[in-house]
Amino acid sequence: MRKVSEKTRRAYVAAIIWKEKRITEVAKELGVTRGTVYNWLKEYKREDKETGEIEIRSPREIELEKQVKELKEEVEFLKKARAYFTRDHRKDML
Repeated sequence: MRKVSEKTRRAYVAAIIWKEKRITEVAKELGVTRGTVYNWLKEYKREDKETGEIEIRSPREIELEKQVKELKEEVEFLKKARAYFTRDHRKDML
C-alpha cells in the first residue's frame, strides 16, 4: 500500500465531501483500499449537528483534541485520587 501525504489526504477528503470525487475513485487513484479512505473521512470530517455545516479538520486540531481528551482524563483520575487519599488521611487522624 502506498503512503499518502497529509496534504493529499485532506484534499481528497474535501473532494469527496463536495461530491467532486467518489470514494472508490479516490481509492483507485491513490492505490489504497476504500476502508482507508473511509478512515480518512472519519478523521478529517466534522459535521455541525445543528447547522449541518461540514468542516475539514486540520492535523493540528486533531492532535489538540486528543491532548484535551487525555488531560481531561488525567484531571478526573487526580480528582478521584485526591478524594481517596484525603479520606484515608482523615481516618488516620481520628
